[in-house]
Amino acid sequence: MSGARPDRQLGRGPGVVDPARPRADAGWLFGLFNTLFAVSLILHQLWWNGFEVRTAHALVVLAAGWVLQAPGSVGRFAAMIAAEVVAVSLDMPFAGSHTLLVLIFGGCALVHLGWTALRARSVPTPESVFNDLAPFLRAALIVVYATAALAKMNTSFLDPAISCASSMSRQLAWFDPSLLDGSWRIEPAIWATIAVEVALPVLLAARRTRIVGLVLGGGFHTVLALAGNVPFSALAFAFYVAFLPLDTPERVHARWQGRCVGSS
Repeated sequence: MSGARPDRQLGRGPGVVDPARPRADAGWLFGLFNTLFAVSLILHQLWWNGFEVRTAHALVVLAAGWVLQAPGSVGRFAAMIAAEVVAVSLDMPFAGSHTLLVLIFGGCALVHLGWTALRARSVPTPESVFNDLAPFLRAALIVVYATAALAKMNTSFLDPAISCASSMSRQLAWFDPSLLDGSWRIEPAIWATIAVEVALPVLLAARRTRIVGLVLGGGFHTVLALAGNVPFSALAFAFYVAFLPLDTPERVHARWQGRCVGSS
């Protein structure tokens, strides 16, 4: 007779990981990413152009709203990114930089979903989609940050008289712009932006410093959103889901459960 503890044999003990747990966690993260990605597409459209009824972007907003009703649906995710790919393609060559990122991601995701469905002759599961796309999301965002940092090493951005950091930093006090009227804020804003965009790809690339990168990036994009760049910040928060540890849902659930038990 085995000397192993019964709870370990049944997979209920602390030393055994339930095989279904990682799949459930990946599925939950897919739903979270799908939700944030849909919100970012809606915010992008409404922030810049409002709700355009007679363009392909109206389909994007409708598809994103459809996704929000069932964020765990792979089919709805595919429909949303297909609509976005069409809309951005029609906007070319006038699409913004972060919109190009969405176009590249959407095109690659559609090809992957189509190829996977053809091979398996079935729609891939949410957890498999997340596990397959997460490395691409991580690599894409790291490249974007590194490119953005490199692009800012130019005389225009570094010149306080004409740098976009001047106007954007003034908007941080949106409730009273006169609070940031002084020129004292411009150079700190320039160098802080460069420092953060240099640090983020390094921190996010290494698994040990990834959480630090997420915290720094969260603060950075909150500031960017206050300065007026809401669409890019919303997209970045969606991509950040790919950097979360796979057991994040389990940890959140355990902590929440512990608080509920403690308060009862």
